[in-house]
Formats: sequence, structure tokens, C-alpha cells
Amino acid sequence: MRGWAAWIGTTVALVAAPAQAQVAVATEPSAEERAREKENEASALVNLVRYGGSGLYFRGTRLIGYGSRKPYHGVSGGLDIAGAFFLVKSAPWFGFEIGLRFGAVLLDDDDGPDGALESALLAAPARWHGALPGSFVLGLGGGVSRPRPAWLSAGVGAYPLALARLRLWPSRVVSLHAQWRFTPVTTDLIDDLFVQNHEVEVAVGWKALQVAARCRIDEVKGGDPERTYRGLGCGPFVGMALYW
Repeated sequence: MRGWAAWIGTTVALVAAPAQAQVAVATEPSAEERAREKENEASALVNLVRYGGSGLYFRGTRLIGYGSRKPYHGVSGGLDIAGAFFLVKSAPWFGFEIGLRFGAVLLDDDDGPDGALESALLAAPARWHGALPGSFVLGLGGGVSRPRPAWLSAGVGAYPLALARLRLWPSRVVSLHAQWRFTPVTTDLIDDLFVQNHEVEVAVGWKALQVAARCRIDEVKGGDPERTYRGLGCGPFVGMALYW
């Protein structure tokens, strides 16, 4: 009986070994598949399509007449759609970004539509993998929007734009995002005013869902006598972020 059992065990092992080898060969990715996977991972560090809703509560001081100061506050909200595209997936060093925001703004004594169209050229000087993969992106561009802060005018202002963005992935399903946007000067319908805007955003994502907190600082210099009028706004963003 022991001889028969040993013979049966040896036969089963010989029959199973080729099948196991075939499974191992079938599941082993090819060199082309590994290269494609590396390209996709490098591309996902910088490419992004994001859309969702945002809101902002703001307050500060505004210019009244030639040089008087008056407190103000208001809220704004709307939809944001933006995308960052690096076209060469194997070496995503340079790309471009385009964003659209449309909604409404409610001020103390006024309300109206709010919106912006922005675009920028992007460069990714740093991308890395490992235990905490991520990327660092810089951009220069411009846009048109209702002037910010909203009390400046009801017209459309044009402005240059600079941005810096950091992304980290603590895990495959959790992402972290920090961004700074700077508008050094804005054209508007009010003469002799110098306007600057800073916007900081910190976000956390789980799979495609992203939740962010935004803060914006507005500085307006001018009037007679010349003064600095500042405003601060903070609010949330909730939407979807797709990395590809």
C-alpha cells in the first residue's frame, strides 16, 4: 500500500508541475506591459481632470469714493472644471492647464454672475515613486474673470497667473494635494488701483472623491490718500479628481 501511495503521489506531482508552470508563465507580465504600467504611473503623478462645486465666504475693507474705507462681506459659489494635461506619457515634464469657473457672487449691496477662464503652461521639475510617490508642478499663464475682490467693478478683468502644486499619494486610494495661485496684477475698470490675489488650497482625496479647503487674500492699493484695502475669503470644494 505504501508503494502504491508513493507512486500515486509522484504521478500527481508530475502532472501538476507543468500546469503550475503554465499558470506562472501566463501571469508574468511582459516587458511591454511593465513599460506601459510605468508610463501610466508616471503620467498619473501629474495629469488630472477635476470638477465639482465650491463656495467662498469673504470679508474685508473696500474703497468708497476717493479714499474712504468701508467694511464689506459676501459669498460666492459655483462649479469648477479644470484639467492638467502632460502629453508625453513616458516623460511628462511639460504640459498645459485650462480651468473654467462659473457661478454667482452676493455682495452687501450688489449681486451678479461670477466666473473665470484660466490657462497656463506647466512644468514638472520633480516626480518621484517609492513609499510616498508624488509630484511638484509649476505654471505660468493668465486668465479673465470678474475682478476680485468683487467690489472693484462689474466688468471683466484680465490678469497673469503663477501657480505651484504639490501632490502626494500615501496609498493607492488616498491622495493629498496642496496648491498656491498668485495673481500679481489685475486690470479692471477702476483707474489707479493695484490689485493682487493669493489663493491657497489644501485637499485630501479618497479614490476619485476630493474635498478641499480654500483661502484667498485680496489686496488693493490706491485711493487718495493711498491706502491698502484687504479681503479674506475661505470656503470648501467638493468634487471628483481623476488621475490618468
